[in-house]
Amino acid sequence: MLRRTLHLVLLLLIFGFIIGALRGSLPHVPAKAALLVQPVGQIVEQRSGDPLQIAFNEARGERQTETLLWDLTESIRAAAKDSRIPAIVLQLDEFTGAGQPTLEEVAAAMREVKMRGKRGVAHARSSESVKQALRHGIDLIYHASFVDDEALDMLEAAKDRVFVAPGIAILYAMLFEAEAYGITNAMATEMGYQIEWEAAQVSLAKMHKRGIRVLPGGDYGFAMTPHCQNSRDLEFFVKYLGFTPMEAIRSATLYGGQIMMRPDELGLVKDGYLADLLLVDGDPLANLAILRDPKRILAVMKDGVFAKSPEIASQRAWGRAA
Repeated sequence: MLRRTLHLVLLLLIFGFIIGALRGSLPHVPAKAALLVQPVGQIVEQRSGDPLQIAFNEARGERQTETLLWDLTESIRAAAKDSRIPAIVLQLDEFTGAGQPTLEEVAAAMREVKMRGKRGVAHARSSESVKQALRHGIDLIYHASFVDDEALDMLEAAKDRVFVAPGIAILYAMLFEAEAYGITNAMATEMGYQIEWEAAQVSLAKMHKRGIRVLPGGDYGFAMTPHCQNSRDLEFFVKYLGFTPMEAIRSATLYGGQIMMRPDELGLVKDGYLADLLLVDGDPLANLAILRDPKRILAVMKDGVFAKSPEIASQRAWGRAA
């Protein structure tokens, strides 16, 4: 056992020297950084390649075809103990070749994350990956575009702790608004966006009817989904998912406070809550699109202080009353 441990330590040292020599230095982990766990290729108990050659290949940036289960679970456990990392993000759609014993080991590592008071997050599109996320105790699931009845039942059973944040804006934009950026509707359809767009509308509408908390997400920041248009998700929720305008607004405000784990001070206009407020020109319940028009945002208040003051306040000259 001692000999095996020494061999492992030596291998890790060699690997570290190679990575350091070829990449310059190991990556710096900033404070409050989420760890993205995205396995490459098949998850296996034992790599078939030579460890030294694997180290060289990875240092050169060559894509591997296998991820060692031990590496995967130990990365999660190490992050669970690291005070700089508040959340673990699992790319569950990438878990190819993962049988039940493998998933049980990953689940055990994620239980340690939960035990240490940290949050588990998952990118999960398929029914099976959504179910895996729920079995692993994941609190926040991104996408969830394809869900069967069993996945819906599991989501509903966990609705008091689970949030779903889909990316419907990018699906729509890739299909209908990306031609100026070189992606035609035919190309996007061939890439699978039409299938996911149609499935997501059905899945998310069913979640909403069952009282599962669905929040805006959208994958904004791309050329076809620019920032400052994020509230467009609220319009999509009403048009395609069966929300009322007020339900859509509550998904961003009330649920926003809950998903940030600050439900007693965020998301409501209520005594004792932080005054984070928008003053808008018009009625968003009649026209949600005004929330995407900067000219209609008259004032922004953050924690009771104006980040953007209304024009009337900036123009008013205050003096002593007669």
